[in-house]
Amino acid sequence: VADAPGLGGEINASLPTLAPFAGFLPTIGNLDGNVTAKIQLGGTLKAPEVTGTVNAQKLQADLGELGIELRDGRVEGEAKRGGGFLLAGSVASGKGHLEFKGTMSERGVVDLKVEGQNFQAADIPSASVVLTPELTLTGNSKAYLLRGEVTIPRADINLQKLPKSSPPG
Repeated sequence: VADAPGLGGEINASLPTLAPFAGFLPTIGNLDGNVTAKIQLGGTLKAPEVTGTVNAQKLQADLGELGIELRDGRVEGEAKRGGGFLLAGSVASGKGHLEFKGTMSERGVVDLKVEGQNFQAADIPSASVVLTPELTLTGNSKAYLLRGEVTIPRADINLQKLPKSSPPG
């Protein structure tokens, strides 16, 4: 039996701005940031292997329905040899921030931590909410479990300004 043909190569890509993609996301304003990727191809036709990194920096977006401006975002992903990947990132909102870091194994097992402090989750006339989460997401393709705590250091809710157009639920 002959060996399967080998694969080899590298892909280098760069997007200096995400602004052109804003048209595909009408509820998001002021979308921007840059992305670079360095991907290596290897293995064989029967068992291809993809490794490499994708990095996004200076990410920003305005979420008008929530009244928040996400700034200073970054995401770093790395596909590992043999499968699975690492993921890490952060984003600021208001006077606070969120950070996440996690892995997915070659079998699809997820382990992700999300932590933050004084993250502005909403800032609209009916609600201003600041969160400090400490969460862990674990699981696989059959089930996921989200554990942890979300502290709400500040929440100002004005029931009279809540939209009356549709009932909750």
